[in-house]
Amino acid sequence: MQNYFELFDLETSFFIDDDQLKSSYRKEISRFHPDKYANKE
Repeated sequence: MQNYFELFDLETSFFIDDDQLKSSYRKEISRFHPDKYANKE
Protein backbone atom coordinates (compact mmCIF):
# COMPACT_ATOMS: atom_id res chain seq x y z
CA MET A 1 0.00 0.00 0.00
CA GLN A 2 1.27 3.45 -0.96
CA ASN A 3 2.15 5.89 1.83
CA TYR A 4 1.02 9.21 0.41
CA PHE A 5 2.46 11.15 3.33
CA GLU A 6 5.94 9.95 2.35
CA LEU A 7 5.28 10.42 -1.36
CA PHE A 8 4.36 14.09 -0.88
CA ASP A 9 6.80 14.77 1.98
CA LEU A 10 4.03 15.54 4.45
CA GLU A 11 3.86 15.05 8.18
CA THR A 12 1.61 12.12 9.07
CA SER A 13 -1.37 13.98 10.45
CA PHE A 14 -5.10 14.36 10.00
CA PHE A 15 -4.71 18.09 9.33
CA ILE A 16 -2.59 18.78 6.25
CA ASP A 17 -1.28 22.11 5.04
CA ASP A 18 -3.08 22.62 1.70
CA ASP A 19 -0.34 24.80 0.24
CA GLN A 20 2.36 22.26 1.06
CA LEU A 21 0.27 19.46 -0.43
CA LYS A 22 -0.36 21.43 -3.65
CA SER A 23 3.32 22.27 -3.97
CA SER A 24 4.44 18.69 -3.41
CA TYR A 25 1.78 17.34 -5.79
CA ARG A 26 2.82 19.70 -8.58
CA LYS A 27 6.46 18.79 -8.06
CA GLU A 28 5.71 15.06 -8.34
CA ILE A 29 3.36 15.48 -11.30
CA SER A 30 5.94 17.50 -13.24
CA ARG A 31 8.44 14.63 -12.94
CA PHE A 32 6.25 12.38 -15.09
CA HIS A 33 4.54 14.86 -17.41
CA PRO A 34 4.39 13.44 -20.96
CA ASP A 35 5.66 16.68 -22.54
CA LYS A 36 9.01 16.12 -20.88
CA TYR A 37 9.51 12.99 -22.98
CA ALA A 38 7.72 13.95 -26.20
CA ASN A 39 10.83 14.87 -28.19
CA LYS A 40 13.15 12.15 -26.90
CA GLU A 41 13.85 9.26 -29.22
